[in-house]
Amino acid sequence: MEGGSFPRTGATRENACEEGFPPLKESFGTSEKEDSVPRFLVLKKKEGDFTNISPFLISKMLYGLIGNVKEVKKVKGELLIETVSSKQSRQLIKCERFGGYEIVVVPHGALNMSKGVVYCRDLLNCSIEEIKENLKNQGVVDVRRIRTRRDGELIDTANHILTFNVSKLPRMIQAAFYPLQVRPYIPNPLRCFNCQRFGHSSVNCKHDKRCVCGKPTHEGIWCEEPINCIWDVINDLHNSDHFPIIIKTDLPETEKVTYKRWIVAKADWNSFANNLVTPSPVNVDDITKCIKHAAQT
Repeated sequence: MEGGSFPRTGATRENACEEGFPPLKESFGTSEKEDSVPRFLVLKKKEGDFTNISPFLISKMLYGLIGNVKEVKKVKGELLIETVSSKQSRQLIKCERFGGYEIVVVPHGALNMSKGVVYCRDLLNCSIEEIKENLKNQGVVDVRRIRTRRDGELIDTANHILTFNVSKLPRMIQAAFYPLQVRPYIPNPLRCFNCQRFGHSSVNCKHDKRCVCGKPTHEGIWCEEPINCIWDVINDLHNSDHFPIIIKTDLPETEKVTYKRWIVAKADWNSFANNLVTPSPVNVDDITKCIKHAAQT
């Protein structure tokens, strides 16, 4: 040491890789500059709709504005357009006229978003607003924490539902120093409590009301003959991430009707010919007389 100076032992950012440190990774997520441009756009007429407009005319006018697009659909009198690039989306959003029609182009409310689930216990120490603020540069626009009910109380879990401003879900995000895998979010199935079927709500139900037991509505709170279900868990995973469950009921099984199937290639035609009963000879003259007699009457 000269002049009491200390030796330089620290590593700079430039030579960190040379000394064995990995380079700093960019944040995962999505590119806010490119991917935030909406991919699905809705084209609306200010007066009227596109229900009775020729599809050939729409195709030619759209090609003249932005060229070939990926897909076009008529939805409730409006045009749902999926573009092939962000440049097309920017051009179409700026359009105010479509041929001789005044139009308004807006991003689709749901198709430009995607939802995924991440798991991290340390995020329980952060508020929803803090998570949303620190992940917005990766395309996150909304955060919701999944809660579960235990002993009658709602408890926060380490699973968080993230809403991204892109239609394609990213595989990973970087939450502080945690690289987190993003799994697709699958919502609960929509169930109708009027007919007890899935796929629609009771507001739009057109079926007759049924009890939760599957039978028509009956008097009383309790069902007279409730369906007893037996849960069976299979030990074999069958390449799944959980053990499959089989639900059995005590309902009587319907009798299966089986029909005979004839294999022509294996038929014994000699035996068939010997056992074939041929009708007695028919006199053609008798048939002719019957036809003439019927025609005269």
